[in-house]
Amino acid sequence: MESSGATVPACPYGPERAARSLTIAFDAHDPARLAAFWAAVLSREVVEETDGKLLPGDETQLGLRFVSSHTAKVEPSRMQLHLTITSIDDQRQKVETVLRLGGSHLDVGQRGDEGHVVLADPDCNEFCVLEPPPGYWDRAA
Repeated sequence: MESSGATVPACPYGPERAARSLTIAFDAHDPARLAAFWAAVLSREVVEETDGKLLPGDETQLGLRFVSSHTAKVEPSRMQLHLTITSIDDQRQKVETVLRLGGSHLDVGQRGDEGHVVLADPDCNEFCVLEPPPGYWDRAA
């Protein structure tokens, strides 16, 4: 692949003004229900917005926005969240919480020895609860 020679300009605001949090949006048949599910799973608060619900992010957590949509989901999402846990016991408890709140196990052909559990939220958005790679928590501190 040839390069066009174009360069990407540096951020004019400097690193101190770069984005500190990111938010992704999910289409939801019932934004309030889906936001309540994720708020309980992540132990976070729901904020009302004019067009949906928001779980605000910060420097360490992705923000989640839920907006109303009545479009039927016809294929798996190309984006899956990964919930990184601290231990196998933490993973077991998180999976139990997800299932109790209306989530479900999802079979994507996993063998069972991968170290992660594939789940879906009540709107069938896929996500994994997984063990961190070596040194993950050292880097996050």
